Amino acid sequence: ITTRRPADLTPFIGNLKADTIECPIEKTPRLRPIVDKSFNIEHTFRYSDTDFNRHVNTTRYIESILNRWNIEFFDKYRISRFDINYIAEARCDEKVDISYFDVDDNIVDVEITREDTCCTRARITFAER
Repeated sequence: ITTRRPADLTPFIGNLKADTIECPIEKTPRLRPIVDKSFNIEHTFRYSDTDFNRHVNTTRYIESILNRWNIEFFDKYRISRFDINYIAEARCDEKVDISYFDVDDNIVDVEITREDTCCTRARITFAER
């Protein structure tokens, strides 16, 4: 802390190692392209959507995806799982298509593409409140 340099933290955490703890969360699946689109939105990313590398940041992808639904939907449903795969960067002033496919009553697949390039795929699982 004093030097602000990397240091060995073993004396502070003991023998605690990540491989000795079983994670209760399933691994993120590799999401496949959406073939049948049940809903589509055109969106243009702007200055405030980007980070200092001029790429769209994670929060803006998620916000853009979730803005399909109105507030009343979220009064009735909560997100119980959100998986996201990043494939290619989107940038400021790029127009993208956000496509949705209703897998079943509570699972929706989403794909964000610019022209013929997929930027991001996501799967959202909803549960009733």
